[in-house]
Amino acid sequence: GNLCATLWLRGRKEDYEENWPWDFSRIDASFKSVEDAMGLETVLPAGSGEASVEMMRQAGIRDVTAPGGVATLYVQEGLDTAVRCSKRGASRISPWTAFIQPILGNTRLKIRDRCAVRRLVIEQGRVTGIEVRIGGDKRTRVVQLGPKAEVILCAGALISPKILLLSGIGPEAHLASLAIPVQANNPGVGTGLQDHLLLVTANLCRKKLDASDTNGLGFHGFAHVEGRRLRGVQLLIKDTWDVPDMAPEVLTAPLSGGWIGRNILRPVLKTVIKGVMFLPPVKNLVRQSVGIGLALTDPYSRGTIRLASTDPDDAPLIDPGYLSDERDLQVLEEHFDVLHTVRETKKAQEWVGMELQPGPIYRFARTGAAL
Repeated sequence: GNLCATLWLRGRKEDYEENWPWDFSRIDASFKSVEDAMGLETVLPAGSGEASVEMMRQAGIRDVTAPGGVATLYVQEGLDTAVRCSKRGASRISPWTAFIQPILGNTRLKIRDRCAVRRLVIEQGRVTGIEVRIGGDKRTRVVQLGPKAEVILCAGALISPKILLLSGIGPEAHLASLAIPVQANNPGVGTGLQDHLLLVTANLCRKKLDASDTNGLGFHGFAHVEGRRLRGVQLLIKDTWDVPDMAPEVLTAPLSGGWIGRNILRPVLKTVIKGVMFLPPVKNLVRQSVGIGLALTDPYSRGTIRLASTDPDDAPLIDPGYLSDERDLQVLEEHFDVLHTVRETKKAQEWVGMELQPGPIYRFARTGAAL
């Protein structure tokens, strides 16, 4: 979609074969159909990225890059230096540009913009309408559906559960606590939220980075590491060259909820942060560091999405449940030493300087605990 780093990863083949109810050949064909439509590009490491890849090799992580630098389709255990990306040239490919834009002239397609879906209207177990608010109008209206119409709710991992809950589809106890009539008691709605928690060490760079050191993504090497507990952890190395561009958006995102935050506070704060970030001393300092991190790609922990109230304008209550299952902490602890193995390689000694976070205090505490 429009988020993340345009990376395209199919995931682990074993997960689809063992845990999904659909035939794997159909899953594989669906992936290929989407990829053909999006025209994905393969990005190879460049500049400091080549050094990052060499750090991983010297740390003993085997290289699984396909011959000719072609990105592997499914995630494997090891280092894949070729990354597939949902972009063409310098432009990001989103579902909109790949699938909707090409058919905008089709008379069977109708698009309503500035239209906020508030809840589904359900009668006798069937969706008969959609309650919406259009533009800045505070009034709502119901779009009635024909007897043969079908509804595909596709509002993302956070808002789809919210709409279902507001419509009376979800755990009966939660709906009853808000006096929402239960249309379908479905305990799975708003549960099972998963997120890939990141554990990153921040380090100064020994060599001066410049624009030629990035491959356009900032991600320079991947390694899918399987631990003894058989949970996937992804190892990645990223420079901070793009942080001055990203910081205004990321740091002000929490202000997007209300009208005042979205239309007044966030624009003002973004302008201030942009001004600070693009002061030459600040910009140069921020760009001269590198992160070596772990992503917990297959967590045991699960979070929830719940309603704060029956008002569709209120944001949902999001509990990511990070580390709520102790096994996730054990997996991260087991693999954390991999980060230090990477930064102690000969190539890392050329590029990676002082560790800023968590720093020597962590290592001292860890050594003391081990003793």
